[in-house]
Amino acid sequence: MNSDKFLETGNIKFKSFYRDSMYKVIEKKDKTGIFEGPSLIFYVAFAIGYHFDKQEKIKPKSINHVNLVSLNRDIKEIMIKLILKRKSQITDPKDLWKEVETYAEYGIQILYDALQKKEFEIDLNKLI
Repeated sequence: MNSDKFLETGNIKFKSFYRDSMYKVIEKKDKTGIFEGPSLIFYVAFAIGYHFDKQEKIKPKSINHVNLVSLNRDIKEIMIKLILKRKSQITDPKDLWKEVETYAEYGIQILYDALQKKEFEIDLNKLI
C-alpha cells in the first residue's frame, strides 16, 4: 500500500471540542511525563477510539489543537494502515484524516475519565 497519497495532503488541522478542557487538563496535571503536548495525547486518544471502534462527531465550535504536519511520520503511517484496514473504500485523504479525528474525539473522553479516577496512575490493561 502506498501511503504517500495520504501523507502528502497538506496541513490538515484536527479539531476537538475538548481542547480547552480535557486536553489542557491532561497536559497540565500529567506528572508521569507521558503526555508532553497535544500530539502525544492525540495519539493515545486515537488508539483508544480505534481499539473500541467508537467515534465521536466533531461538535460545532470545536477548536484546532493538532496539525497533521506536527505528527510523527511513522505514527501517521500506522494510522493510515489502521483506518484503511477497517475502511478500505476510503480514497480521499481528507476522509481518512476525518476518521482519525473522530476516533480521537471519542478516545479523549475515555482517557480523560480514566485519568480522573486516580492521580494519573495509568493501568493500560484496564483501558484496553
